[in-house]
Amino acid sequence: KNGHFVDVSNSSMSWCWAAGAMVSTVNDLEKYCQYIGDCEWPSHHILPEFGINVFYGFHILKMESFIGHNGGLPGYSSYMLYEKETNTKIIIVVNIQEMDNGQNPANKIAEYMISLFKNIDFQ
Repeated sequence: KNGHFVDVSNSSMSWCWAAGAMVSTVNDLEKYCQYIGDCEWPSHHILPEFGINVFYGFHILKMESFIGHNGGLPGYSSYMLYEKETNTKIIIVVNIQEMDNGQNPANKIAEYMISLFKNIDFQ
């Protein structure tokens, strides 16, 4: 926080219920993002929520033609995305939950990567 690291390694994750009880590796996230990307989701489960070409619903995030999910706990943030048409997987895991400006770093990295891949601007 404010340019200083905060040790959260001994923090209890029980307050966030199931999210804190799940520990995943990058390989776990890769398998899961392909699984949810290969599923046929009814269009009413993907709801407009925020940003340009970014939708969220039923715990599934759609950004452009990618589908996946993001997450964050004190000290950590992650993002996983899958594009079925190109079999492209984007897995981002960082050891910081929030930047000094309040933004989630994994989200910003994902937006940047997709903006390069799809030649769009998320600003």
